[in-house]
Amino acid sequence: MKTIKTISILLCLVFFNQMTAQHKMTPAEKENAANKVQIYTSTERDNIQMWFHERVATMELTKEQEEQYYRDVDYYIVKISRLNNKDKGLTEEEVLAGMEDYVAKINTEVQPILSKEQYQIHLGSFEILIKSFTNRLKEE
Repeated sequence: MKTIKTISILLCLVFFNQMTAQHKMTPAEKENAANKVQIYTSTERDNIQMWFHERVATMELTKEQEEQYYRDVDYYIVKISRLNNKDKGLTEEEVLAGMEDYVAKINTEVQPILSKEQYQIHLGSFEILIKSFTNRLKEE
């Protein structure tokens, strides 16, 4: 009984330590967080992600295609999400131009791994995402 209690306490301490370690931010991480501008609420982001994953599912990608597709898309989406941060100091037009450049790079990266039909779904999805981002950016 004492052993179980000791193990339980030890596990709780390890878990607590992990949680507090995750919350400690470096100065660079703190600066990035302070400069971050949220265009969408967390619920909206969740809904967009779910919608996008559903669109990708309609592409019927192989496991290898899906891994490569998400790797390429995620890489540039992170860059796009940083364009309108305060520390960048970009105008709305510069943000939109940067987004167009990154989307063009996404298209270039994913086109070789997709069939024509899959690529058309990809383009349609990104057209909707671009319109949403552009409209939301202009609302700010």
